[in-house]
Amino acid sequence: MLSSALLGAPLSKDIERHPSTQGGFLVAAVDVGRFRAYEEYKKDALRLIDNVTSCPPADGFTEVLLPGQIEERETGKRLRDGIPIDDATWMELFKLARELNVEPLAEHHPL
Repeated sequence: MLSSALLGAPLSKDIERHPSTQGGFLVAAVDVGRFRAYEEYKKDALRLIDNVTSCPPADGFTEVLLPGQIEERETGKRLRDGIPIDDATWMELFKLARELNVEPLAEHHPL
């Protein structure tokens, strides 16, 4: 409702399915202190998070995650280990580097 009707973004059913596409989204900033004491809010938010993440996972899953947790883990992994790139993509990058006369990083050469 907030990202489609309010902002005019397309409905997800009308968007071509592809990993790089998404519908609209809305980011809102809320001053919690206008509603209640922050420490009370934080206590209740942590309790809600615990209630959600302690639910039994669905069949085929090992845990219940919150939005952003997968991305946070993947960011840490990629900062630590680098970004995985398949051989076909590496080959395209090296081909492009040759065309542009750019020296690729030798330690990452797939050949």
